[in-house]
Amino acid sequence: GIMPPWKPSADCNHYQNERRIDAAAIQLFADWAAAGAPAGDPADAPPPIDTDTGLPRVDRTIAMADDYTPKVEPSDPDDLHCFLLAPELPPDARMLGFYVHPGEPRVVHHVLLYLPDASEADALDAADPGLGYSCFGGPLATSAAVVAGWVPGMPAITYPEGTGIPLAEGSKLIMQIHYNTLQAGPLPDRTAVDLMLTDATEGTQAQIMSVRDTGCAIPPNPKDHSTTVTIDAPRDGNVSAPAP
Repeated sequence: GIMPPWKPSADCNHYQNERRIDAAAIQLFADWAAAGAPAGDPADAPPPIDTDTGLPRVDRTIAMADDYTPKVEPSDPDDLHCFLLAPELPPDARMLGFYVHPGEPRVVHHVLLYLPDASEADALDAADPGLGYSCFGGPLATSAAVVAGWVPGMPAITYPEGTGIPLAEGSKLIMQIHYNTLQAGPLPDRTAVDLMLTDATEGTQAQIMSVRDTGCAIPPNPKDHSTTVTIDAPRDGNVSAPAP
């Protein structure tokens, strides 16, 4: 009941892909372990799990230009690095979905994809020698908006039907990767992203917004604590999914 963590209370609501396990299943595993974990009859084995969690179709795959090995210090196993990607988009493209392929899963902690002003992104990339540029905390581009995000175990994401992220011809994307080398050491990585696109201009613009309280202070040893954050939405719309 502790790992993997699943914080929403069962008394509150139920969600897709909940990480819960009931008491009967826990007892089944406990009894099996206590018996020495005996093998079952291969004839009773279920069919292999379908692990294809990609997009319905892939219209463009964008990737880092070369391998990148995280640059870390012995006292700090983390490296946040940004890479400039040029997807060579058709006119009036709209991103309908994405799927991230971490090149080296043992060091890729998470990935964020930003849509910046192309000239600002070019300047940031040119100012730092080598592949990409260091970018702790964010992409450093004031014009950049988050358009995609990935954490380990996450399947392909498609935006709600009738929506999407407009990508003008000539757009560039900044891919920020958080590398953590604590377990595996600094291994080379070349992460890629599949995009599902359409050339249709109709539809509602999707948008990823951050709702956060940077001044939230949780007192020590609380039995129950909550905080409330209010934001002004830029336009009327529907909330499709939260990513806590």
